[in-house]
Amino acid sequence: MLSNLLIFCVMFAGCIVFGSMFAPAVIVWAIAHLLKLNSLAELNLVLFVVALGGTVDNILMHSGFIQFNSHSDMAHQTSVIPIWSWMIWVGFGLTLNHALKFLESSIWLQLAFGAIVPPLGYLLGERVGALTFETSTQATLVTFGIIWLVLMPIFFTLKHWIVTDTIENRVV
Repeated sequence: MLSNLLIFCVMFAGCIVFGSMFAPAVIVWAIAHLLKLNSLAELNLVLFVVALGGTVDNILMHSGFIQFNSHSDMAHQTSVIPIWSWMIWVGFGLTLNHALKFLESSIWLQLAFGAIVPPLGYLLGERVGALTFETSTQATLVTFGIIWLVLMPIFFTLKHWIVTDTIENRVV
């Protein structure tokens, strides 16, 4: 569990500092992790988390709430979030059944964690120049807190449906 958390922290830092150049390292880690687990359920969980989380970030970007910056001193100019942001979602999806497993036992832990920790991750990304908040820092953190109050229980519900209910579905 601790190793999963440490690897996620390194991956998160690598993505926000080095941008999409760090994507191959995340992909290698994700593949190794999934092959070690030999679990289609875990792969499905990660895919759902990436889809939902990436959609939320895309909505925030297109609504003008946040702006993703590239790591070449030019603004991110595509219609979808940058690859490094998708990679963070991959890494996050791989923590739900491991480093963050302790949250599954309590909706209150999920809500408290969601309201505090992920918004601080966005703040860290803003501080290192990976993204820009288009509103005040306080308003942005409150908004992210509210968004994550909704997302954390959804992610753990998905985890329960996909992983816990199908744990016997291992790849042979």
